[in-house]
Amino acid sequence: MIFNKHFSQTTPNSKQEAVKLYEIAREDFYNLKNKESVKNAEKILIYSLNKQEFTLAAKTYNLLGLNFEQFTDYNKAILYYKKGIECAKKANNSDILGWLYNNIGGVYSYNGIDLNKGTYYFKEAFKHTKNLKGNGDFLVAGLNIGANLIELKKYEEGKKYLDEVKTRVDNSNEYDIAVSLYTSYATYYDEYENDFSKAEAAFLNAINAGKKDNEPALKMNLLDVYKAFSDFYEKHNKLDKSVAYLKSYIDLNTEIYNEEQNDILRGKDNTFRIDEINSRIEKVEQENKDYVKKLNFNKYFIIFLIILVFSF
Repeated sequence: MIFNKHFSQTTPNSKQEAVKLYEIAREDFYNLKNKESVKNAEKILIYSLNKQEFTLAAKTYNLLGLNFEQFTDYNKAILYYKKGIECAKKANNSDILGWLYNNIGGVYSYNGIDLNKGTYYFKEAFKHTKNLKGNGDFLVAGLNIGANLIELKKYEEGKKYLDEVKTRVDNSNEYDIAVSLYTSYATYYDEYENDFSKAEAAFLNAINAGKKDNEPALKMNLLDVYKAFSDFYEKHNKLDKSVAYLKSYIDLNTEIYNEEQNDILRGKDNTFRIDEINSRIEKVEQENKDYVKKLNFNKYFIIFLIILVFSF
C-alpha cells in the first residue's frame, strides 16, 4: 500500500498505518506545521489508546506536548507530557521516559515558570537514561541540570554537569544540544568568572553549532542565542555588536514564522480551534477508559459464569 499525507485524513486501521502517520506528524512538527501535526496526532491517539499500544501512545502524547508548547499553552503541554509518562511506564520504555521528563523540565525551565521543579524533572530524565547506551536524552538531561543550576547561581555545581557531557556533545551531531551547552558556558563565564573573552567565544561556538542544522524547529534555538548575545554586548556597552545580533534575531524570526504560522500559534486561525482539539482528545481518552472498564467487567463476568457452572 502506498502511504502519503492524503491517507492521514482517516484514523489508522493497523499499527503499521499508525506508525507511518506518527512519522508524518513528527515531520510536520519539525517543519512547524503544527496544525497538521496535532490533527494527525489526534488520530494516532484514537488508535493507540483503543489498542493499548502504550509505547505509541506515549510518543504521541509527547508530540502533542511539543506542539502545545509551540502554541504557548504550557499547562496543556505539561498535562500531555504527564499522560505520556503514564503510558511510557506501562510500556516499560526508559527511552521515551527520558524524552518526556526532559520536556516537562523544559517547560518549567525555559519559560521561567519554576527552575527548581524543572531541575527535578531533568534529574528524573538523567536517572532513567544514564544506563542507556548512546542515549541523547542523557546528554540533554545533564546539560539542562547544569544550565538550571547556573541560572540558580549554583555556578560551580552547574559547570560540573556541563563538563561531564561536553566531550560527548562535541563528538556528536547533536547540534541543538551544543547550542544550549555553549550558551550555558557563556553565562557561566560572564556571570561567575567575569571573563568577557571566554563568554564571547562560547556564544560564537553556540551560533556556529546552530547554523549546522537547517530544520526550522531547531533553528529556533538560535533565536534565543542571538537575543542573549545581543543582551550580552549591550551589557558590556558594545552597542554596535548588540544591534547587529538583535537584527539577526529579527531576521531569523521572520524567516521561521510566516503570517499563517503566527496566526495558528497565537490562536487567531479560526479554522483551527485548539480548544476543540483538546475536547476531542479528552473524549477519546474517556471512551478508552469506558472500553477498558467494559473489558474488565466482561472478563470478571465470564469468570463468574465459569465458577457458577463448575459449582454445580
